[in-house]
Amino acid sequence: STSKTKKVAPKKKAPVIEDDDFDADDDLDFGDDDHDEAPSAPIREGELTPFMKSMRAAALEAIQALVAQELIEIDPKEHDALALEMANSAADARSAAQMLDCMTRALVESDLVDEVYASDDEIERCLKRLMGG
Repeated sequence: STSKTKKVAPKKKAPVIEDDDFDADDDLDFGDDDHDEAPSAPIREGELTPFMKSMRAAALEAIQALVAQELIEIDPKEHDALALEMANSAADARSAAQMLDCMTRALVESDLVDEVYASDDEIERCLKRLMGG
């Protein structure tokens, strides 16, 4: 009877521990996906609201000014696409300061930009000046 107890107990405990471990892992949220809201699709040029048009125009002016000052390098054919990326990022902002930060991030992190020589602060100041701030 002692041998039955020894054989049965470890076999029953091991699967229970493993099951608990898997359940715990299944409940972990690593923040990779947002279940609450669907990702917003980028806005195309034909769908621009007046706000987005003004954001795109400011972004385009900023891009041209930064290129003229040799603070960024970008293919001239990509100016409009980058301005649209920056305007899309501005639409997600909850404040004016956050909007400048979002637009700056979009420019700095964009694959469309070949080189960025300006600091984030220089880019933000340029955007702020062009948006009447």
